[in-house]
Amino acid sequence: MSPNHVVVDLTHDLQRSFEGGSISVSPSGRVELGGTFLQSYGTDNYTVFACYDFADPNSNTKLTAFGTYQSVSTSTPDTITINSNITSLNFPFQPSVSPIQAGALLSFNSSTVLARFGVSFISAQQACANAEKEIPDWDWDRVEDASRNAWEEVLGRVETHLQNENATVLELLYSSLYRASLVPANLTNENPYWTSEFPFYDSLFCSWDTFRTIHPLLSITAPREWSEIVNAYVDGWRHRGFIPECRANTKAGFVQGGSDGMPILGDFAIKYGSRADEIGVPTDDLYQALVDTAENTPPDWTRVGRQNTAWKMFGYIPTDWVDPSGAVGLPTREASRATEYALGDFAVRQAAIALNKSDADIAKYSNRSMNFVNHWDPSVTSDGFSGFLQRRFQNGTFAFSPPNACSPVDPVSHSCARGTDNDVGFYESSSWEMSFFAPQSMSTIVRLMGGSATFLSRIDNYFTKGYYQAGNEPSFEIPWVYHYANRPDLSALRVREVVFDNFNTGIRGIPGNDDSGAMASLLVFHLLGLYPVPASTQLLIGSPFLSS
Repeated sequence: MSPNHVVVDLTHDLQRSFEGGSISVSPSGRVELGGTFLQSYGTDNYTVFACYDFADPNSNTKLTAFGTYQSVSTSTPDTITINSNITSLNFPFQPSVSPIQAGALLSFNSSTVLARFGVSFISAQQACANAEKEIPDWDWDRVEDASRNAWEEVLGRVETHLQNENATVLELLYSSLYRASLVPANLTNENPYWTSEFPFYDSLFCSWDTFRTIHPLLSITAPREWSEIVNAYVDGWRHRGFIPECRANTKAGFVQGGSDGMPILGDFAIKYGSRADEIGVPTDDLYQALVDTAENTPPDWTRVGRQNTAWKMFGYIPTDWVDPSGAVGLPTREASRATEYALGDFAVRQAAIALNKSDADIAKYSNRSMNFVNHWDPSVTSDGFSGFLQRRFQNGTFAFSPPNACSPVDPVSHSCARGTDNDVGFYESSSWEMSFFAPQSMSTIVRLMGGSATFLSRIDNYFTKGYYQAGNEPSFEIPWVYHYANRPDLSALRVREVVFDNFNTGIRGIPGNDDSGAMASLLVFHLLGLYPVPASTQLLIGSPFLSS
C-alpha cells in the first residue's frame, strides 16, 4: 500500500500574512504549532496556537513517517525541501509578511485518519489541553451525538409544526438560525491580556454589522448566553476604557461608524435590566461603560470609541475639522456616523430609564439622540423629493453629495468604504438610504420628509429606482418602515418581495456577506414576521412565512 500523507501547514492563513512562528512534530503523532499573522480588518497582528493529535489508540491507523518541509529560501518560496530528520522549525518574528512556506508532513498506513484538534490564544500547550479536555476518549460517536444534541437544543428554541410548513421556508429558517448561532465565540480563559471573573468573547466582528439583528435575536432565543456576551462588552470597557467595537482574534478592529456596542448594551438594559443581578450583569458598570463611551474621546478613535469632542461641541460631525485636543481618527463618513452616534445616545437614554438613573441624564441623552436632524438639508432634492442627510462644515453650511451616491445605481461610482477617499459622508450606503435611519424617532423622519403620504411614496421610489441594496446592513430596516406611516400591510408585501427575490437554499442563496450572522438573523426575523427596533422592547409585527 502506498503511503498516505497529511500536511499541517504553519504559514498559510487566508491572506498569506505570516510574520513568524514555530512547529514541532513528535513520534507520538502530536503536532504543536503557533504563528503570528495580520488582522484582516485592523492594524495589529495576532498570535494563535494549535495542537493536532493523530494517535487514536482505538485505531489500526499508524504513523509510518514524519518530518517537516520548508522553502529553500524567501527568494524562492515555491521551491520546497522535505526533511525527515528535522522535526521542528522556528521562524523568528519579523514585522513584515514572510513568503516562506513551511509545516509538518506525516505519513500513515491508511487512507483514513482521525485527528483531534485544539486551538488557543495562550500557548500550544493550552491548545493541547483544550483538546484533551473536550475530547478525552477519542469516541467519535459520542462527539457526534453531543454535537447533534447541542444543535438540536439551540435550533429547537424556535418551534414550528414541521408537517404543516413549506419545506423551503423551514430550510431557510433553520439554516439561518444555525449561522446566527456561530459567533460571538466564547474564548473564556483564552484572554491573553487580562485576568477577569467575567467571560471573554471574541469575534465581535463587527458591532456595526451585528447590532441590528444578531443581538436582538440572541436576546430572545439565548438570553443567558447573550448576557455573557454583554458582560464581555462591559469587561472590555473595564480594561480598555471604551466599549469594544470590532474585536476579532483578540485584537481591536476598525470602527466602521458609531460605537455600535452601545445599542447592544442599551438593548440589554431595557430588556433585562430588572433581572440583571439574577443573570450576573453588573448594571452600574454597564451604564458607566455607556456613559464613558458617549462622553469621552479616545486619543485615537480609529479602533474604539467616537469623535465625541466634535459631537458634543457642534451637535453634528463637521467636515474638514481638526480636533484641538489632538485626538485623531478617520474623519470620513460624517453623516452616517452622526446617525449612529444619535442611536448610541438613545441607547444611553434607554439604559438611564431602565436603570433608574437621573432625570438629567435621561434629558441629556434624549436630546442628543435627536442630533441626526442637524445633518438634514431640506434644500437637497432628488427624484422630486426634498430633504436628505448631508455632510456639514463647522460654519454650519452643508457640503453637497448626490443622494444616489454609493447606491447600487450610483452613476459615478463614488468611494463608499472606510477610507480617506470617501468624500460623500456615508459608509456602505447612500443618502437615499440613510435618510430613513433614525429608529429611535421615525416620526421625526416622516415629518422631515413631508408627512405620511410623501413618506410612503418616497419608500416606493427608493425600491423602484434601485437604491435598495439587499446585501448590506443599512438596508435591513427599510422594507419595514411602511409601519411608521400606518401601513404594515405594505411592509408585509415588501418583505415578501425582498425574501423571494434575494434568498434561496442554493449556491449564492444570500444576497451578500453573512457578516457574523447578520444576514442570517435578518432572514430569521423576516420569516417570523418580526423586526426589532434597536435598544428597545419594540418589535415591528408583520406577516410570518410560517403558519405556527
